[in-house]
Amino acid sequence: MRKKLKVRLGMVLLAIAAVVFVLRLRSPSGEFVPVEYNSAVAYFSNTIKTEWIRATDPEASRQFRLLEPVEYIASNQSIWQAQAGSIIDGASIPRAFWTIVGAPTTGPYRDASVIHDVYCDRKERSWEETHWVFRDACRAAGLGPWQANLLYLAVFHYGPIWTDDGTLQQNTIQIDEKTAAKMAEFCQENPDLSIDELQNLDPKIWEGL
Repeated sequence: MRKKLKVRLGMVLLAIAAVVFVLRLRSPSGEFVPVEYNSAVAYFSNTIKTEWIRATDPEASRQFRLLEPVEYIASNQSIWQAQAGSIIDGASIPRAFWTIVGAPTTGPYRDASVIHDVYCDRKERSWEETHWVFRDACRAAGLGPWQANLLYLAVFHYGPIWTDDGTLQQNTIQIDEKTAAKMAEFCQENPDLSIDELQNLDPKIWEGL
Protein backbone atom coordinates (compact mmCIF):
# COMPACT_ATOMS: atom_id res chain seq x y z
CA MET A 1 0.00 0.00 0.00
CA ARG A 2 2.78 2.44 0.97
CA LYS A 3 4.65 1.59 -2.22
CA LYS A 4 1.58 2.40 -4.31
CA LEU A 5 1.12 5.71 -2.49
CA LYS A 6 4.76 6.61 -3.09
CA VAL A 7 4.43 5.83 -6.79
CA ARG A 8 1.25 7.92 -7.07
CA LEU A 9 2.85 10.79 -5.15
CA GLY A 10 5.87 10.67 -7.43
CA MET A 11 3.65 10.81 -10.51
CA VAL A 12 1.74 13.80 -9.09
CA LEU A 13 4.97 15.67 -8.33
CA LEU A 14 6.26 15.01 -11.84
CA ALA A 15 3.00 16.27 -13.31
CA ILE A 16 3.14 19.43 -11.20
CA ALA A 17 6.75 20.02 -12.22
CA ALA A 18 5.83 19.61 -15.89
CA VAL A 19 2.97 22.12 -15.58
CA VAL A 20 5.18 24.66 -13.81
CA PHE A 21 7.86 24.22 -16.49
CA VAL A 22 5.37 24.75 -19.32
CA LEU A 23 3.80 27.81 -17.67
CA ARG A 24 7.23 29.32 -17.08
CA LEU A 25 8.06 28.90 -20.75
CA ARG A 26 4.76 30.49 -21.73
CA SER A 27 5.72 33.76 -20.06
CA PRO A 28 6.67 36.38 -22.68
CA SER A 29 10.42 36.97 -22.83
CA GLY A 30 9.98 40.68 -23.44
CA GLU A 31 12.33 40.59 -26.44
CA PHE A 32 9.42 40.94 -28.86
CA VAL A 33 7.06 43.87 -28.33
CA PRO A 34 3.65 43.15 -29.94
CA VAL A 35 1.36 45.81 -31.34
CA GLU A 36 -2.41 45.82 -31.73
CA TYR A 37 -4.06 44.97 -35.04
CA ASN A 38 -4.14 47.90 -37.45
CA SER A 39 -6.42 47.44 -40.47
CA ALA A 40 -4.74 50.37 -42.23
CA VAL A 41 -1.43 48.51 -42.30
CA ALA A 42 -2.07 44.75 -42.12
CA TYR A 43 -3.05 42.84 -45.26
CA PHE A 44 -2.44 39.76 -47.40
CA SER A 45 -0.75 40.86 -50.61
CA ASN A 46 -2.33 38.14 -52.72
CA THR A 47 -5.10 35.53 -52.80
CA ILE A 48 -4.12 32.17 -51.38
CA LYS A 49 -4.30 29.32 -53.89
CA THR A 50 -4.06 25.72 -52.73
CA GLU A 51 -4.73 22.12 -53.67
CA TRP A 52 -5.76 19.24 -51.46
CA ILE A 53 -3.30 16.39 -51.05
CA ARG A 54 -4.83 13.02 -51.85
CA ALA A 55 -4.08 10.43 -49.20
CA THR A 56 -5.69 7.34 -47.68
CA ASP A 57 -4.46 8.31 -44.22
CA PRO A 58 -7.16 10.48 -42.51
CA GLU A 59 -4.50 12.75 -41.01
CA ALA A 60 -2.73 13.34 -44.31
CA SER A 61 -6.04 13.91 -46.10
CA ARG A 62 -6.45 17.16 -44.15
CA GLN A 63 -3.30 18.61 -45.70
CA PHE A 64 -3.15 21.02 -48.58
CA ARG A 65 -0.30 22.45 -50.63
CA LEU A 66 0.29 26.09 -51.54
CA LEU A 67 0.33 26.57 -55.30
CA GLU A 68 1.73 30.10 -55.17
CA PRO A 69 3.76 32.10 -52.64
CA VAL A 70 1.82 33.97 -49.95
CA GLU A 71 2.88 37.22 -48.32
CA TYR A 72 1.38 38.88 -45.25
CA ILE A 73 2.28 42.36 -44.05
CA ALA A 74 1.55 42.59 -40.33
CA SER A 75 0.43 45.55 -38.25
CA ASN A 76 4.03 46.27 -37.24
CA GLN A 77 4.97 46.25 -40.95
CA SER A 78 6.93 43.00 -40.63
CA ILE A 79 6.73 40.76 -43.70
CA TRP A 80 5.78 37.09 -43.48
CA GLN A 81 6.16 34.82 -46.49
CA ALA A 82 5.11 31.25 -47.24
CA GLN A 83 6.68 29.63 -50.28
CA ALA A 84 4.82 27.72 -52.97
CA GLY A 85 4.83 24.01 -52.13
CA SER A 86 4.43 24.56 -48.38
CA ILE A 87 2.25 21.91 -46.73
CA ILE A 88 -0.47 23.14 -44.39
CA ASP A 89 -2.45 20.99 -41.94
CA GLY A 90 -3.37 23.24 -39.01
CA ALA A 91 -1.40 21.07 -36.57
CA SER A 92 -0.14 24.15 -34.72
CA ILE A 93 -3.69 24.87 -33.48
CA PRO A 94 -5.29 22.61 -30.82
CA ARG A 95 -8.19 20.71 -32.42
CA ALA A 96 -10.72 21.48 -29.69
CA PHE A 97 -11.00 24.97 -31.17
CA TRP A 98 -11.77 23.72 -34.67
CA THR A 99 -15.43 23.08 -33.79
CA ILE A 100 -15.79 26.59 -32.34
CA VAL A 101 -14.16 28.79 -34.98
CA GLY A 102 -13.81 26.35 -37.85
CA ALA A 103 -11.04 24.09 -39.09
CA PRO A 104 -7.79 25.88 -40.00
CA THR A 105 -7.81 24.29 -43.44
CA THR A 106 -11.35 25.33 -44.37
CA GLY A 107 -12.49 27.91 -41.80
CA PRO A 108 -12.59 31.70 -42.12
CA TYR A 109 -9.07 32.03 -40.72
CA ARG A 110 -7.46 29.65 -43.25
CA ASP A 111 -5.22 32.40 -44.64
CA ALA A 112 -3.89 33.16 -41.16
CA SER A 113 -3.30 29.46 -40.43
CA VAL A 114 -1.13 29.23 -43.55
CA ILE A 115 1.30 31.82 -42.21
CA HIS A 116 1.18 30.37 -38.69
CA ASP A 117 1.75 26.76 -39.78
CA VAL A 118 4.69 27.67 -42.02
CA TYR A 119 6.49 29.70 -39.36
CA CYS A 120 5.80 27.12 -36.65
CA ASP A 121 7.55 24.63 -38.93
CA ARG A 122 10.45 26.95 -39.78
CA LYS A 123 10.94 28.37 -36.27
CA GLU A 124 12.83 31.30 -37.81
CA ARG A 125 11.19 33.80 -35.48
CA SER A 126 10.35 33.53 -31.80
CA TRP A 127 7.29 31.60 -30.74
CA GLU A 128 5.90 34.79 -29.17
CA GLU A 129 6.11 36.70 -32.45
CA THR A 130 4.80 33.76 -34.50
CA HIS A 131 1.73 33.36 -32.30
CA TRP A 132 1.20 37.13 -32.24
CA VAL A 133 1.14 37.36 -36.03
CA PHE A 134 -1.48 34.60 -36.08
CA ARG A 135 -3.86 36.83 -34.10
CA ASP A 136 -2.99 39.77 -36.34
CA ALA A 137 -3.58 37.76 -39.53
CA CYS A 138 -6.83 36.34 -38.14
CA ARG A 139 -8.18 39.88 -37.91
CA ALA A 140 -6.93 40.66 -41.43
CA ALA A 141 -8.65 37.48 -42.65
CA GLY A 142 -11.98 38.74 -41.33
CA LEU A 143 -12.36 37.26 -37.83
CA GLY A 144 -13.90 39.45 -35.13
CA PRO A 145 -11.99 40.44 -31.96
CA TRP A 146 -13.26 37.69 -29.66
CA GLN A 147 -12.59 34.93 -32.18
CA ALA A 148 -9.09 36.19 -32.95
CA ASN A 149 -8.40 36.51 -29.22
CA LEU A 150 -9.63 32.96 -28.63
CA LEU A 151 -7.32 31.53 -31.28
CA TYR A 152 -4.45 33.61 -29.94
CA LEU A 153 -4.97 32.26 -26.42
CA ALA A 154 -5.16 28.77 -27.90
CA VAL A 155 -1.74 28.98 -29.53
CA PHE A 156 -0.10 31.17 -26.88
CA HIS A 157 -0.91 28.76 -24.06
CA TYR A 158 -1.18 25.45 -25.92
CA GLY A 159 0.58 25.89 -29.26
CA PRO A 160 4.19 24.86 -29.96
CA ILE A 161 7.10 26.75 -28.41
CA TRP A 162 10.80 26.69 -29.24
CA THR A 163 14.12 28.21 -28.24
CA ASP A 164 15.96 31.01 -30.06
CA ASP A 165 17.96 28.44 -32.02
CA GLY A 166 14.79 26.72 -33.24
CA THR A 167 14.84 23.74 -30.87
CA LEU A 168 11.29 22.56 -30.17
CA GLN A 169 10.57 22.60 -26.43
CA GLN A 170 6.86 21.84 -26.40
CA ASN A 171 4.65 20.61 -29.21
CA THR A 172 0.97 21.53 -29.54
CA ILE A 173 -0.95 20.55 -26.41
CA GLN A 174 -4.41 19.09 -27.05
CA ILE A 175 -7.07 20.18 -24.57
CA ASP A 176 -10.64 18.97 -24.08
CA GLU A 177 -13.65 20.61 -25.72
CA LYS A 178 -15.09 21.66 -22.36
CA THR A 179 -12.02 23.78 -21.63
CA ALA A 180 -12.09 25.25 -25.14
CA ALA A 181 -15.75 26.15 -24.69
CA LYS A 182 -14.96 27.94 -21.41
CA MET A 183 -12.24 29.89 -23.19
CA ALA A 184 -14.68 30.84 -25.95
CA GLU A 185 -17.23 32.03 -23.40
CA PHE A 186 -14.56 34.09 -21.65
CA CYS A 187 -13.46 35.72 -24.92
CA GLN A 188 -17.04 36.51 -25.92
CA GLU A 189 -17.58 38.22 -22.57
CA ASN A 190 -14.28 40.10 -22.85
CA PRO A 191 -13.84 40.90 -26.56
CA ASP A 192 -11.77 44.05 -26.10
CA LEU A 193 -8.78 42.66 -24.21
CA SER A 194 -5.44 43.99 -25.41
CA ILE A 195 -2.54 41.78 -26.46
CA ASP A 196 -0.78 42.54 -23.17
CA GLU A 197 -3.86 41.60 -21.15
CA LEU A 198 -4.25 38.37 -23.11
CA GLN A 199 -0.63 37.38 -22.50
CA ASN A 200 -0.96 37.93 -18.76
CA LEU A 201 -4.13 35.89 -18.31
CA ASP A 202 -3.83 32.92 -15.98
CA PRO A 203 -5.04 29.67 -17.66
CA LYS A 204 -6.68 28.78 -14.35
CA ILE A 205 -9.51 31.12 -15.39
CA TRP A 206 -10.80 28.48 -17.81
CA GLU A 207 -9.02 25.35 -16.64
CA GLY A 208 -10.84 25.54 -13.30
CA LEU A 209 -7.74 24.71 -11.22
